[in-house]
Amino acid sequence: MLPIVLGLPYTFHLFWCCQSLLIICKEEAGEIPINRKNFKNFLLFNLQPMSFVAWLFPFVPLGISASKAFGTNMILMIVLFALEWAFVIVLLCLGAVDEAFLKMAAAAYICFTCTAGAVRAGVRERLGITGDLMSDLNACTFWLPFAMGQMVAEDYTDLPVEKEFGQDASVVPGGPKVLEEANL
Repeated sequence: MLPIVLGLPYTFHLFWCCQSLLIICKEEAGEIPINRKNFKNFLLFNLQPMSFVAWLFPFVPLGISASKAFGTNMILMIVLFALEWAFVIVLLCLGAVDEAFLKMAAAAYICFTCTAGAVRAGVRERLGITGDLMSDLNACTFWLPFAMGQMVAEDYTDLPVEKEFGQDASVVPGGPKVLEEANL
């Protein structure tokens, strides 16, 4: 039983390594460009202020990122994610009474990190950053504070043209004239 329990985190690490190997092979084969858009900050051990906030209150940077990426109310997003995080904390506290609550807390944490991974995927989609959902889920599960700081630190005004204006420039207020002024 012990080797299975100890090997489980290593298994997820190997999943991430395999995903990285697949990306490198696609780069070498020319299927994806080597110089593509990535997050501006490196995931691990970034020193963004929100990375430090996320150690205790991960719902704050998560709510900020979700509101910027999806154009929703920031306070509402922070409150919704705070409720989800509070559920994890309550279950952890109840774990002192009954061990079953600890297992429920672990499941609730996984739900929270899956939500954070979905927000990270939305941030990537909004900003035109390359990546995949598996990497987003792994980053948010194992490196949650750093992933939160990385998302908040992005420049949300630097949107790709097709994301900001759509495919047809005539539907933009001002039409092609706006695109010409932006040197697009």
